[in-house]
Amino acid sequence: MSVAELLVALVGTGTVTTLVGTLVGHLAGRRRAAADIALVYAERDKIGAETAQLVADAAGTVVAELRAEIVRLAVELSAARVEIATLRAELSAHTYRKDTP
Repeated sequence: MSVAELLVALVGTGTVTTLVGTLVGHLAGRRRAAADIALVYAERDKIGAETAQLVADAAGTVVAELRAEIVRLAVELSAARVEIATLRAELSAHTYRKDTP
């Protein structure tokens, strides 16, 4: 049997059509899978960018809160220093009076 006769026989039985259909279906499935994978990677990148933005926003908030706390503590420290100086002056005056006849 020649190649031509074999091809005619295969076409007549639908085997070639089945093989071509299977091949086309396989290629389409691979393209679909590749497209799905690309979508997954795009979603991953989007989530990563959103996460980075949320972390940056949270860090900015924490920094602002820490700065405000440092300012508050600096004011309290300044007030405490003034109070300590006042108490030292009072103590010094009190001690001076005791030592004076």
